[in-house]
Amino acid sequence: MINQLKNEFLYLLRTKKFIIFFVLFAVFGMISPLTAKYLPEILASLLGNSDIVIDFPEPDIYYGYIQFLSDLNEIVLFVIIFVGISVFIRDKTKGIYPLIFSKPIKRETYLLGKILSYAILLLMALVIGFIFFDIYILILFKDLLFLTSLQMMMLYFLYVIWILSFTLLFSVISKSYLTAALMTFGTYILFVILDIFNEFSIFKYLPNTLNKHISGIIYSTSDTTNLWITILITVGMILIFIYLSIVQFNKQDIIND
Repeated sequence: MINQLKNEFLYLLRTKKFIIFFVLFAVFGMISPLTAKYLPEILASLLGNSDIVIDFPEPDIYYGYIQFLSDLNEIVLFVIIFVGISVFIRDKTKGIYPLIFSKPIKRETYLLGKILSYAILLLMALVIGFIFFDIYILILFKDLLFLTSLQMMMLYFLYVIWILSFTLLFSVISKSYLTAALMTFGTYILFVILDIFNEFSIFKYLPNTLNKHISGIIYSTSDTTNLWITILITVGMILIFIYLSIVQFNKQDIIND
C-alpha cells in the first residue's frame, strides 16, 4: 500500500494536481470573505440611481462562512469530480492495465491507493483553503469562529469523499470518461432531488443533507443527533461504494479489455 501511495502521489505531483488544488482552495478561501463583505456595496454602486431596489442584508461573519460553503459547492466541487474521474479512469483509458498488473500488485491495493492519495491531496488543499479563509475572515470581520471552521472543513471533506466513492465505482465499471461522468453526475442529481423529501424518514439522513448541517453549525441551529446519524450513514455508504468498486474490479478481465 505504501508503494502504491508513493506512485499515486508522484503522478499527482508530476501532473501538477497538487499545485492546482492548493491554488484553487487558497483563491476561494480569499475570494469568499471578500465577496461576502463587499458584494452588496458593489451591486448597490452598479445599480446607482436605477429604479431597481434590492434590500441587501448587512454583511456579517456568518454570511462569510455561508459564502465559502456556497463557493465550494457551486464551483470547487465540480472541479474535484472532473479531476477525480480522470485520476480513477486514466490507466484504463490509456490501456496500461496490463503493464501495471504484470507486477505483483493486488487490485484492491491499486484502487485504495487511488482514492486514498486523492483524498489526502484534497484534505491538504482544504486545510490550506481554510487557513486563507480564516485569515481573511479575521481581517475583514474582526472575528473568527475557529471551531466552526474546523467542523465545516471536516464535514465538507466527508461529503466530498462520499461523492468520490461512487465516482470510483462508476469509473471502475465504465469504459470511457464520458460514461463515468454521466453516471456520477446522474447519481449526484438524484440525491439532490431526493433532498426534496428530506422531511420523511431516512431521506433526512442522506449524505447530501450534510450541507444543511454545515449551515446549521454556522448558525448554531444544527440537530446534533440527526447530524451523527447522517455521518454514520455517510461513512457506511462510502465503505459500501468502495467495497463494490473492489468487487467489480476483481471481476474484470483487464488484460483483454
